[in-house]
Amino acid sequence: FAQVLQNLRNELAIQYLGDERLSITDIAFLLGYSEHSSFSSAFKQQMGMSPRDYRKGRTETSS
Repeated sequence: FAQVLQNLRNELAIQYLGDERLSITDIAFLLGYSEHSSFSSAFKQQMGMSPRDYRKGRTETSS
């Protein structure tokens, strides 16, 4: 169950990071994390980069 939850959070995080109106902190709370740092650590562990770096790379490739 824990892996299913983490996979869902990752999928939603990727969608939310595409919305520039949402801050990283907003995304963390939407995904059920109590702190921004917990979300950032989990995202980095799963994706190999921070949410901020992921968003930045996504923005650069769509420009």
